[in-house]
Amino acid sequence: MTANRSQRSWKILAELGAAHVNALHQEGVFDEEAMESLLAAIESVAHGEAPAGTLLVQAISFDDRVDALCAPRVVGVTRLGRGTAEVVGAVARIMTREQVLQLVSEVFGLTGALIDLAGAHVVTMLPAYTGSQPVQPTTLAHFLGGVIGPLGRGADRLIRAFEVVNQSPLGAGAMTSTRFAPDRGEAAAMLGFSGPVSNTFDAVASVDYLEAAASAAESVLTPVEKILRELTDWVRTSPDTFVFAEDQLTRIPDLPQLRMPEVIDRLLETAANARAGFGAVRAWTRQAGYGPQVRLDHPIEWLRDSMEASCQLCRESAGFFTTGFEVNRAVLGNRAGKGFLTSSDLAEFLIVEEQIAPGDARVIANRVLEIVKDRGLEIAGIDRDIVDSAGLLVLGREIGIEFETLSKYLAPRRFLEQRTAGGSPAPAATRAWLKQETSRLAGRKETIEAYRESWRPVLGEAGDDEATS
Repeated sequence: MTANRSQRSWKILAELGAAHVNALHQEGVFDEEAMESLLAAIESVAHGEAPAGTLLVQAISFDDRVDALCAPRVVGVTRLGRGTAEVVGAVARIMTREQVLQLVSEVFGLTGALIDLAGAHVVTMLPAYTGSQPVQPTTLAHFLGGVIGPLGRGADRLIRAFEVVNQSPLGAGAMTSTRFAPDRGEAAAMLGFSGPVSNTFDAVASVDYLEAAASAAESVLTPVEKILRELTDWVRTSPDTFVFAEDQLTRIPDLPQLRMPEVIDRLLETAANARAGFGAVRAWTRQAGYGPQVRLDHPIEWLRDSMEASCQLCRESAGFFTTGFEVNRAVLGNRAGKGFLTSSDLAEFLIVEEQIAPGDARVIANRVLEIVKDRGLEIAGIDRDIVDSAGLLVLGREIGIEFETLSKYLAPRRFLEQRTAGGSPAPAATRAWLKQETSRLAGRKETIEAYRESWRPVLGEAGDDEATS
């Protein structure tokens, strides 16, 4: 554990000690003078240098130092009614909840940056792919829904994970509690926990809260990695699609034409490092023994390192999507008109405009596409003669379409405007969706701020110090 992190856990131990002393005093275990003596000793120890070693070593050392400073008649009182396992577990949970809330705040920042980017590109067309095949035109704003939606659900998972983490093990003792234990609900409230873990064995033996935090955090990585890899593919196949800011490019001296957007690779590497740590935490929790846990240092370190890497990923990705590149709308728009992307509307055109039965319309549309592909044409090459020849084969007659009407029907922008379902790429539908996502983001922020406020009056400066480091 680094010195900075040791000091953080040391201050949490002080807060735990102070809360425990206050709770014992409320139970009438000792008088006001004894409480003041104990609190003064705890405060003095809190400002000292944390010892090297594990959380278990720190917890034992903290109480030893308090005993060395307080009045003889209250020596040992800080250990009265509590056990080392509950203390170690409480420190682990407090540190974890801080990390979860820090990450969810960074996720909010990234989500906001992506919503802003989408809002600027509601009508910027581009082709959407499945595998390596273009399937339909869409807009950049609609395309970004594939990362904005999962990020929001990832934030929701982090919030639910916080609720799992923010349960207090205090009052559990070694596992069966003690005769002097203060009210567990009151002890939990003093430190901003939402309540105690109801079973005292569960309180000190279960480590699923670490897995919940790791799994929720890992769910945030996936959509970020996917969009970054997608950008990498775009840049590789069509370098002029996005124009990167100069500070995002790396020049190779012996290849003057090469300017590499190395930022994407760096972000993906950060995500990979975070994912590896979360995997280690989950693996550890699955093999942890059935009994009180007092050696939590390794999973806590892995989790904190991965949480910090995830925060860095979200923070730097937000900056990248805000100022790291510009979109070449013309190139994307040109590609949206190629590859037969709007051909799925040909059958609909025949049904709506020419009153042809749906089954026949689809057969004719398929035949038309076969012809234009055989001739090496794009969708703009479809003319009246091609449709009539397909109509003769299927219906035994020419259809006699109006070419201008068909051209408008198959134009990419017209194609998008016709998609009016909620959440579709039609500009009006996209703007409504973005408004909805903005409202959801605001609601999530309010939830998190309420959680933060729930323990600020309890922990004070010691609780906030280094919480975002």
